[in-house]
Amino acid sequence: MQKKKFLLVAFATMLFAGSALVSCNEDDPKTGGDDPKTGGDDPKEFVAAGKNGAVVVNQGSYGQDLASWGVFAYSDNGTSYNLTLPGSLGNTPQNVAKVGDNFYVADNVKGYLGVYDKNLTKTDSIALKAPQGVTAAGDVVFAVSGDSVFAISTATNKKVGQVYAGSNIYALAVANNAVYVTQGMDWSSNEGAAQKNYVIKISLSSFNAGASVTAKRIEVGLNPYNQIITDAQGNVFVVCAGDFGYFSGVESEVWKIDASDMSTKVANGNYVAERNNVLFVVEKANNSKEYAFKTYKTSTGALLNSNFLSNATEQPKNVSFLGVNPYSGYIYFGSNENGYKANGFIYEYAADGAFVKKHNTGVNPYSILFY
Repeated sequence: MQKKKFLLVAFATMLFAGSALVSCNEDDPKTGGDDPKTGGDDPKEFVAAGKNGAVVVNQGSYGQDLASWGVFAYSDNGTSYNLTLPGSLGNTPQNVAKVGDNFYVADNVKGYLGVYDKNLTKTDSIALKAPQGVTAAGDVVFAVSGDSVFAISTATNKKVGQVYAGSNIYALAVANNAVYVTQGMDWSSNEGAAQKNYVIKISLSSFNAGASVTAKRIEVGLNPYNQIITDAQGNVFVVCAGDFGYFSGVESEVWKIDASDMSTKVANGNYVAERNNVLFVVEKANNSKEYAFKTYKTSTGALLNSNFLSNATEQPKNVSFLGVNPYSGYIYFGSNENGYKANGFIYEYAADGAFVKKHNTGVNPYSILFY
């Protein structure tokens, strides 16, 4: 029991150390960064995640065993992108986390958290009920399963803590010695778009056996769903997906929760990513076919750029995710332009917004992780 408590305390300490180091990259996110195949010039400079590559989760069609990995690799010869066979990533996986050489992916249909080695071969599975989001920091993985958040030791791949969070929970992130969990819209409620929606904040100490749970509910916009990210200052950003026009046409919004738990709307937006204290937002209104690509200052919410793809010769279509490489500043979009049952694409852009390449990928590209 004492060992479990030490594990989580150590994890919290490592988290803050890691956040401070990641913020040391001084590239200007508005004008560009290092090319991903060459990296920085100073060998002593801390290298953020994203120098070596990235993995993409291609979710496949629900229940059809078509999920696959996509793998970006950066080298002196350029960027390569390769796919694994359909079904090699289980059945309707969610996002991915990485600890050491291992990747952790929640398989929603088959009911486990899969453990994959550096070659993307599954080596273990941890039983969880319809798992959703997963995140990692230090040597602990946190996963949403049912109405609870589970803490999992990556040393043993065993559950070491569980905290009840409530119904309709989906995605999670760690900051400020706490786990933040999105609690989405209750579609069975008669309140419709008038209902209140929350991000649940759970202190790390709550995962210690015998500790009293002190979860806090922080009100945000309508339907916080499957996107929640953090920055090095402890700010948390969540996409509140709105009602998709189901009730009264509430648009998708981006909300910020600061370290003091104050929540404010930043902008309308459907997909988010962050790099060097700049928030990248993709926005598309419910009744529009057009996308807007904007950046904001994370500390103040001030608009920095009204079109970060102004230099692009080709724009992404049917966006399914947004990712920004924290090392190079390169920008990536998942695309379902051929529909949710056909193979999709990954659009790659340089840090200045110039179009690089359109990569073929698997069915329903869902998320990306840089490492």
